[in-house]
Amino acid sequence: MVRITVHADTDEALALELLESAATAAGELALRLFLVDLRGTRDAAPEFADYELAHRLIGASGLPAGSRIALLVDVGDRTREFFALAATNAGLLVRVLTDAASAVAWLQR
Repeated sequence: MVRITVHADTDEALALELLESAATAAGELALRLFLVDLRGTRDAAPEFADYELAHRLIGASGLPAGSRIALLVDVGDRTREFFALAATNAGLLVRVLTDAASAVAWLQR
């Protein structure tokens, strides 16, 4: 599993950079599970940017087919839900969760 902890509000450029780095690490280790800890941050990108980013991730980031991405967020943070929906519609398996143990369990099933 690739674990990414984000310490700054995310915009389109940062999100793509993080996922490209994760894809590189995953490719080297043949991993397809990603836990992205976004607690304490917010999505600074407009929803339209989330839509575009989700669709570009399929090719541009190099994420392996069948990758699962758990977005770990603060309770009440709904700023990542549109990205998760757009990424799911683009063919990735993405879920937004507020509990680390639940996120790991979802990734490993």
